[in-house]
Amino acid sequence: SYFTHISDITLLQSGVAVGTAISYDGSGQKVTGTIQNRTSNRFLFENIHMRGTTSVSTNGWNKHIVVNNGMNGIVDGCVVEGNYLTTPDAVQSASAFHYYGDGSPVAILTKNCYAYYVQDTVLADSIEGVFVDKCNFVAVNRGVKFTATGAEPQLLVTNSHISAFQYCITAEQLTNGQIQNNLLYARNDAVASVTLIYFGTNCDYCHVTNNTFKDQSTQTVVGIDIAGTSCQYNK
Repeated sequence: SYFTHISDITLLQSGVAVGTAISYDGSGQKVTGTIQNRTSNRFLFENIHMRGTTSVSTNGWNKHIVVNNGMNGIVDGCVVEGNYLTTPDAVQSASAFHYYGDGSPVAILTKNCYAYYVQDTVLADSIEGVFVDKCNFVAVNRGVKFTATGAEPQLLVTNSHISAFQYCITAEQLTNGQIQNNLLYARNDAVASVTLIYFGTNCDYCHVTNNTFKDQSTQTVVGIDIAGTSCQYNK
Protein backbone atom coordinates (compact mmCIF):
# COMPACT_ATOMS: atom_id res chain seq x y z
CA SER A 1 0.00 0.00 0.00
CA TYR A 2 1.03 3.65 -0.33
CA PHE A 3 2.84 5.07 2.67
CA THR A 4 1.76 8.68 1.92
CA HIS A 5 -1.39 9.69 0.06
CA ILE A 6 -2.39 13.31 -0.58
CA SER A 7 -5.27 14.08 -2.91
CA ASP A 8 -8.03 16.47 -3.91
CA ILE A 9 -6.71 19.68 -2.40
CA THR A 10 -5.73 23.19 -3.49
CA LEU A 11 -2.59 24.68 -1.90
CA LEU A 12 -2.32 28.49 -2.12
CA GLN A 13 0.67 30.79 -1.63
CA SER A 14 0.31 34.56 -1.09
CA GLY A 15 4.06 35.25 -1.27
CA VAL A 16 6.17 35.78 -4.38
CA ALA A 17 7.92 32.54 -5.42
CA VAL A 18 8.45 31.34 -1.84
CA GLY A 19 8.00 28.10 0.08
CA THR A 20 7.35 24.48 -0.90
CA ALA A 21 3.81 23.17 -1.32
CA ILE A 22 4.56 19.48 -0.58
CA SER A 23 7.84 18.03 0.72
CA TYR A 24 8.35 14.28 1.14
CA ASP A 25 11.47 12.88 2.80
CA GLY A 26 12.03 9.12 2.84
CA SER A 27 15.61 9.29 4.09
CA GLY A 28 14.62 7.52 7.29
CA GLN A 29 13.90 4.38 5.25
CA LYS A 30 17.55 3.95 4.27
CA VAL A 31 19.40 0.89 5.59
CA THR A 32 23.18 0.99 5.14
CA GLY A 33 22.70 3.80 2.63
CA THR A 34 19.92 2.28 0.50
CA ILE A 35 16.15 2.69 0.76
CA GLN A 36 14.52 -0.49 2.09
CA ASN A 37 12.34 -2.29 1.23
CA ARG A 38 12.67 -2.06 -2.53
CA THR A 39 9.17 -3.14 -3.55
CA SER A 40 6.52 -1.16 -1.66
CA ASN A 41 4.97 1.97 -3.09
CA ARG A 42 5.91 5.04 -1.07
CA PHE A 43 3.57 7.83 -2.18
CA LEU A 44 0.62 8.86 -4.29
CA PHE A 45 0.00 12.57 -4.88
CA GLU A 46 -3.09 13.12 -7.02
CA ASN A 47 -5.47 15.88 -8.07
CA ILE A 48 -3.56 18.63 -6.29
CA HIS A 49 -3.74 22.25 -7.48
CA MET A 50 -0.81 24.45 -6.44
CA ARG A 51 -0.95 28.17 -7.23
CA GLY A 52 -0.77 31.72 -5.93
CA THR A 53 -3.72 33.41 -4.30
CA THR A 54 -4.04 35.99 -7.08
CA SER A 55 -2.38 35.28 -10.45
CA VAL A 56 0.77 33.83 -12.02
CA SER A 57 2.23 37.32 -12.41
CA THR A 58 1.58 38.26 -8.78
CA ASN A 59 2.39 35.38 -6.43
CA GLY A 60 2.93 31.63 -6.15
CA TRP A 61 5.05 28.83 -4.72
CA ASN A 62 8.78 28.57 -5.33
CA LYS A 63 8.78 24.74 -5.28
CA HIS A 64 5.68 22.61 -5.60
CA ILE A 65 6.33 18.89 -5.02
CA VAL A 66 9.77 17.90 -3.73
CA VAL A 67 10.61 14.23 -3.09
CA ASN A 68 13.83 13.26 -1.33
CA ASN A 69 14.63 9.53 -1.34
CA GLY A 70 11.21 8.45 -2.49
CA MET A 71 10.64 5.42 -4.69
CA ASN A 72 7.83 3.57 -6.42
CA GLY A 73 5.77 6.77 -6.32
CA ILE A 74 3.08 8.34 -8.49
CA VAL A 75 2.21 11.98 -9.14
CA ASP A 76 -1.07 12.07 -11.05
CA GLY A 77 -3.37 14.84 -12.23
CA CYS A 78 -1.57 17.67 -10.46
CA VAL A 79 -1.67 21.29 -11.66
CA VAL A 80 1.16 23.76 -11.03
CA GLU A 81 0.75 27.48 -11.69
CA GLY A 82 4.12 29.04 -11.01
CA ASN A 83 5.10 32.68 -10.78
CA TYR A 84 6.83 35.05 -13.19
CA LEU A 85 8.18 38.57 -12.85
CA THR A 86 7.18 41.39 -15.25
CA THR A 87 7.18 39.25 -18.43
CA PRO A 88 6.40 35.53 -18.92
CA ASP A 89 10.02 34.66 -19.78
CA ALA A 90 11.19 35.97 -16.38
CA VAL A 91 10.17 32.81 -14.54
CA GLN A 92 10.49 33.01 -10.76
CA SER A 93 9.33 29.64 -9.41
CA ALA A 94 12.15 27.09 -9.15
CA SER A 95 10.45 23.75 -9.83
CA ALA A 96 7.21 21.85 -10.26
CA PHE A 97 8.26 18.24 -9.53
CA HIS A 98 11.72 17.70 -8.04
CA TYR A 99 12.91 14.14 -7.34
CA TYR A 100 16.32 13.37 -5.83
CA GLY A 101 18.12 11.29 -3.22
CA ASP A 102 21.25 9.41 -2.17
CA GLY A 103 19.55 6.13 -1.20
CA SER A 104 19.19 4.68 -4.71
CA PRO A 105 15.63 5.91 -5.31
CA VAL A 106 13.84 4.35 -8.27
CA ALA A 107 10.62 4.42 -10.30
CA ILE A 108 8.72 7.69 -10.05
CA LEU A 109 5.85 8.28 -12.48
CA THR A 110 4.53 11.76 -13.31
CA LYS A 111 1.36 11.56 -15.42
CA ASN A 112 -1.60 13.68 -16.49
CA CYS A 113 -0.01 16.77 -14.96
CA TYR A 114 -0.03 20.41 -16.03
CA ALA A 115 2.62 23.01 -15.20
CA TYR A 116 3.15 26.65 -16.10
CA TYR A 117 5.86 29.22 -15.31
CA VAL A 118 8.54 27.21 -13.53
CA GLN A 119 12.26 27.03 -14.20
CA ASP A 120 12.47 23.21 -13.97
CA THR A 121 9.30 21.21 -14.46
CA VAL A 122 10.37 17.61 -13.85
CA LEU A 123 13.81 17.81 -12.23
CA ALA A 124 15.31 14.37 -11.60
CA ASP A 125 18.68 14.09 -9.84
CA SER A 126 20.26 10.65 -9.38
CA ILE A 127 17.02 8.73 -9.86
CA GLU A 128 16.79 5.41 -11.70
CA GLY A 129 13.55 5.13 -13.61
CA VAL A 130 11.82 8.45 -14.25
CA PHE A 131 8.57 8.27 -16.23
CA VAL A 132 6.67 11.26 -17.65
CA ASP A 133 3.45 10.52 -19.56
CA LYS A 134 0.51 12.53 -20.88
CA CYS A 135 1.67 15.82 -19.37
CA ASN A 136 1.37 19.42 -20.52
CA PHE A 137 4.21 21.80 -19.58
CA VAL A 138 3.82 25.32 -20.98
CA ALA A 139 5.92 28.50 -20.58
CA VAL A 140 8.66 26.73 -18.63
CA ASN A 141 12.42 27.16 -18.83
CA ARG A 142 13.09 23.41 -18.89
CA GLY A 143 10.46 20.72 -19.34
CA VAL A 144 12.40 17.65 -18.16
CA LYS A 145 15.91 17.79 -16.69
CA PHE A 146 17.66 14.50 -15.87
CA THR A 147 21.01 14.55 -14.16
CA ALA A 148 23.10 12.20 -12.04
CA THR A 149 26.52 11.94 -10.40
CA GLY A 150 27.00 8.58 -12.14
CA ALA A 151 25.15 6.95 -15.01
CA GLU A 152 21.50 6.18 -14.18
CA PRO A 153 19.18 4.26 -16.49
CA GLN A 154 15.71 4.81 -17.82
CA LEU A 155 14.14 8.15 -18.54
CA LEU A 156 10.84 7.79 -20.43
CA VAL A 157 9.08 10.90 -21.73
CA THR A 158 6.01 9.97 -23.75
CA ASN A 159 2.78 11.41 -25.14
CA SER A 160 3.41 14.88 -23.70
CA HIS A 161 3.54 18.51 -24.79
CA ILE A 162 6.37 20.81 -23.70
CA SER A 163 6.62 24.49 -24.68
CA ALA A 164 9.91 25.84 -23.34
CA PHE A 165 11.94 29.04 -23.15
CA GLN A 166 15.29 27.16 -22.99
CA TYR A 167 15.10 23.34 -23.20
CA CYS A 168 12.22 20.92 -23.63
CA ILE A 169 14.28 17.91 -22.47
CA THR A 170 17.86 17.90 -21.22
CA ALA A 171 19.82 14.92 -19.90
CA GLU A 172 23.24 14.15 -18.43
CA GLN A 173 24.54 10.73 -17.33
CA LEU A 174 21.55 8.91 -18.85
CA THR A 175 21.44 5.38 -20.22
CA ASN A 176 18.42 3.82 -21.90
CA GLY A 177 16.34 6.92 -22.44
CA GLN A 178 13.14 6.84 -24.48
CA ILE A 179 11.60 10.06 -25.84
CA GLN A 180 8.55 9.17 -27.87
CA ASN A 181 5.33 10.67 -29.27
CA ASN A 182 5.78 14.17 -27.87
CA LEU A 183 4.97 17.64 -29.15
CA LEU A 184 7.97 19.87 -28.39
CA TYR A 185 7.75 23.65 -28.92
CA ALA A 186 10.26 26.47 -28.79
CA ARG A 187 8.35 29.36 -27.21
CA ASN A 188 7.43 32.25 -29.49
CA ASP A 189 8.39 34.67 -26.70
CA ALA A 190 11.78 33.09 -25.94
CA VAL A 191 14.51 35.71 -25.49
CA ALA A 192 17.49 33.41 -26.17
CA SER A 193 18.27 30.23 -28.12
CA VAL A 194 16.12 27.15 -27.49
CA THR A 195 17.14 23.47 -27.67
CA LEU A 196 14.34 20.94 -27.88
CA ILE A 197 16.33 17.84 -26.86
CA TYR A 198 19.84 17.95 -25.37
CA PHE A 199 22.02 14.96 -24.50
CA GLY A 200 25.07 15.86 -22.41
CA THR A 201 27.87 13.77 -20.96
CA ASN A 202 27.55 9.96 -20.94
CA CYS A 203 24.14 9.62 -22.55
CA ASP A 204 24.05 6.16 -24.10
CA TYR A 205 21.45 3.92 -25.78
CA CYS A 206 18.84 6.67 -26.01
CA HIS A 207 16.02 6.54 -28.57
CA VAL A 208 14.12 9.57 -29.92
CA THR A 209 11.16 8.50 -32.05
CA ASN A 210 7.93 9.90 -33.49
CA ASN A 211 8.13 13.37 -31.94
CA THR A 212 6.92 16.62 -33.50
CA PHE A 213 9.23 19.64 -33.25
CA LYS A 214 7.77 23.14 -33.59
CA ASP A 215 9.87 26.29 -33.97
CA GLN A 216 7.77 29.28 -32.91
CA SER A 217 10.72 31.38 -31.81
CA THR A 218 12.59 34.19 -33.55
CA GLN A 219 15.72 32.97 -31.73
CA THR A 220 18.08 30.18 -32.77
CA VAL A 221 16.42 26.79 -32.29
CA VAL A 222 18.19 23.41 -32.19
CA GLY A 223 16.17 20.21 -32.57
CA ILE A 224 18.48 17.55 -31.10
CA ASP A 225 21.89 18.38 -29.68
CA ILE A 226 24.19 15.47 -28.80
CA ALA A 227 26.85 17.64 -27.28
CA GLY A 228 28.37 15.67 -24.44
CA THR A 229 31.44 13.47 -24.38
CA SER A 230 31.23 9.67 -24.37
CA CYS A 231 27.77 9.54 -25.95
CA GLN A 232 27.22 6.38 -27.97
CA TYR A 233 24.58 4.10 -29.50
CA ASN A 234 21.88 6.78 -29.62
CA LYS A 235 19.29 6.94 -32.39
